[in-house]
Amino acid sequence: RSPCRVVNAKQGLRIDVVLETPAGLASSTYTDRVEVFDHDGLEPPVGAPVRRGPDLARMDAIVTEFLRQSAIFPAAVVAREDWLLGQAAVSNYLAMLYGLLVESNQPLPVMGVKQWSSRLTPSQHALLSSLPAPTAERASVVTAMNAVRDAIRTHGRAALEAAGGTWPTEVDEAMAAYWQRH
Repeated sequence: RSPCRVVNAKQGLRIDVVLETPAGLASSTYTDRVEVFDHDGLEPPVGAPVRRGPDLARMDAIVTEFLRQSAIFPAAVVAREDWLLGQAAVSNYLAMLYGLLVESNQPLPVMGVKQWSSRLTPSQHALLSSLPAPTAERASVVTAMNAVRDAIRTHGRAALEAAGGTWPTEVDEAMAAYWQRH
C-alpha cells in the first residue's frame, strides 16, 4: 500500500490514491474504493465498502502496551530523574489514548492521515486538549503523566469496554499500587 496525493492548485482539487496488493485488500483500512485499474483481474472485482467496527485486538494491544510502559516509568524516569524521557513517555501515553479513542469511533469515513481532530468526538477532543504538556522538569512530568494515566484508566477504559473489550482490572490495580509506592 502506498498512498499518494494529486493536487490541482489552480482549482483547489485533490485526490488521494492508494495502491494495494490483492493480498492486502481484506485487511486494508481503506474501505471506500473506486477501482481505477485492476492489474490482476480480481474476481469478484473490488466491491462496496466494508464498514468495520472497533478492532478489539488493536485496542487490547494498546492497553497492554500502556500497562507495560507503566511498569517502566517509575524506575526509568523518576528514579533516574530523566525528565526528557518523561516528556517522551507522556507523549507516548497521549498517542495511546488517542489510538484507543479513535479506534472506539470506528467505522470512520475515509479521510487523509492529517485529519487528526476530525477522528475524535468533541468531548474526546476536549479531553485530549485539556491534558497538560510537560516541560523537562520533575513536577511537570509527574503531573502530566498522572493526568494522562488517569485519562487512559477512565476514558480509555470506557472506550474499550463500550467496544466490547475487557479492561485488565487486576493488572491495572497492581500497577496503580506500584505507582503509589514509587
